[in-house]
Amino acid sequence: MISLKQLQDSMASGANVLSKEGAVLGSIEQFHLDDASGDPQWVVVAPHTIGVPSFFVPLQDATLKNNKIVLAYARSELFKSNGASVS
Repeated sequence: MISLKQLQDSMASGANVLSKEGAVLGSIEQFHLDDASGDPQWVVVAPHTIGVPSFFVPLQDATLKNNKIVLAYARSELFKSNGASVS
């Protein structure tokens, strides 16, 4: 699990969010904490693609590698669940 401190440091350094296959989805725009535990649960990704709106992704089972947030989900799963286009 990624800690709040790790997430804050990653956000401050402009870390990218990657899908499980390594596709760059964008940078961390903001994050949301679990009300009960205070642990990070979701991040809002600001895509590097013009015209694609920001979108929520779950941090469940995500890892931090080389100052990048690597999600446990494929790019196609994330865009399908957000109702956005993969292209």
